[in-house]
Amino acid sequence: MAKYSKAKKSYQLVTGGRLASVAELLNQPQWTVIFDATFQQNDSNGKVRSYVELPDICGAIEAAGLSTKDIYSADWVGTQQTLTRIKRQTIGALSLSEEKLDGDVTNEERCQAFADYLNKKGLEMLNWSRKANQLLARMRLLKSVTGELSEYSLSYEGLLSHLEAWAYPYWNSVKSLAQLQAWDPYEALAYWLNYDEKQRLDNACPEHWETPTQRKIFINYLDGTPRVEVKLQEMFGIKDSPRIIDGQQVVSVDLLSPAGRLLQRTNDLKSFWDNAYQDVRKEMRGRYPKHPWPEDPINAEATYKTKRQMQ
Repeated sequence: MAKYSKAKKSYQLVTGGRLASVAELLNQPQWTVIFDATFQQNDSNGKVRSYVELPDICGAIEAAGLSTKDIYSADWVGTQQTLTRIKRQTIGALSLSEEKLDGDVTNEERCQAFADYLNKKGLEMLNWSRKANQLLARMRLLKSVTGELSEYSLSYEGLLSHLEAWAYPYWNSVKSLAQLQAWDPYEALAYWLNYDEKQRLDNACPEHWETPTQRKIFINYLDGTPRVEVKLQEMFGIKDSPRIIDGQQVVSVDLLSPAGRLLQRTNDLKSFWDNAYQDVRKEMRGRYPKHPWPEDPINAEATYKTKRQMQ
């Protein structure tokens, strides 16, 4: 059974909700029983080849041997996008009628409405802070390297399918679409993990790396490969690149000049010392003569001070 849509110039099928068009020369009754419709592969639009007209909805329901169903939901209504309780009478994938209901929207209905909105618009509609993106990237990295956190679906599609588990508990105070769009998912994602998992994440994928000068440097996980930015002189004495996740993951290093400008990005610090460093030294020692540029950086003392301050 199918219902005609003037806007789409096609029929929407009760089963599956797919669309099927009819040749212009044929009549276009509002309700039909379709006996033959063909669909091309990977195409939701098909062509009706054989159908029987039905005079009204009652006749359509009786002819098809189907029963109606009342569905209650909360939808965004009007220009103000007010969340309103709606009662719909449906047959399969078709909506026959809808009615606005009085009464407050329940927490369950509101969460479902938020979930429906995000499934249509995408998780990008949320206020993803740098902190939230960083946390998600750390979780994904630990899962990809070790297989830990395997029970968590961390892709955007997976997160959308598990909103009830991680997001719903934090939507109690979210009452509108504007508030949802301003909501930062960081806390919800952090507490999705249990205590032991959170401790493991903090140890395996720490947010900071400590230099030999005991300064804590932020580890950026957002580019796919964890990376730190540190002045070259603070890496003296370190032979190999930093590693995390029990030594399984290299941390890329952006080596900076004393002025904070990028000199070299490397994920193989030993190779940099053995090869590129001498060229960098020749260029930089004249530009920054107050800072140390030893010939043997592996055996030099790491520092963020000038040569005078080191004396």
